[in-house]
Amino acid sequence: MTTPSLTQRRVDHLVDRVFLWPLPPSVRPNHLTAFRLVLVPVVFALFLYGRAWLGLVVFVVGVCTDFMDGAMARRRDQITDLGIFIDPLADKLLVASVLLATGGDRLVIQVILASIGVELLAMVLGAVFWARHGRAVQANVFGKIKMALLSVGLSFFILGDVVEAEKLVEVSVWMLWAALFFAVLSGISLMRSRDRLI
Repeated sequence: MTTPSLTQRRVDHLVDRVFLWPLPPSVRPNHLTAFRLVLVPVVFALFLYGRAWLGLVVFVVGVCTDFMDGAMARRRDQITDLGIFIDPLADKLLVASVLLATGGDRLVIQVILASIGVELLAMVLGAVFWARHGRAVQANVFGKIKMALLSVGLSFFILGDVVEAEKLVEVSVWMLWAALFFAVLSGISLMRSRDRLI
């Protein structure tokens, strides 16, 4: 496992102080990740049936668990190969559920959905790598930036759409394009990491 950077440790400390302190030791990072997976069909159904405001709230809760489970795993020394694998899976499914339910006719959303499909295929290959070599490849800084941009950009996109604020939608679209750029960098970095581990 890689050692967290000073910035990562500071962010983890902040997340710990704000969100994690009330959680007992019996709650583990993988529990939060599993909870996020449970939210996937809930978010999809809320957006599909026109409950956009509630869907946005549940989506933001799901995004918060993404930052919480990673910080908890590092702070409490509970990093596992299973967590390394299912954490990004939960992220991708949560984002994809919102994009599919909201329908997006914009090119950037269509490209993001396509990229998520490619990433899910890459995760299948990652599972094969894990089975053969006994270890999962951790997310890199590009992947974390991508997820942050995707989460904030998608939240702004939904909010702008609900309140009919076109300027907010335009800003969110640029954030989503930036997320795609970092997704490409993340994919390249992950492939290089796997090559070094083989």
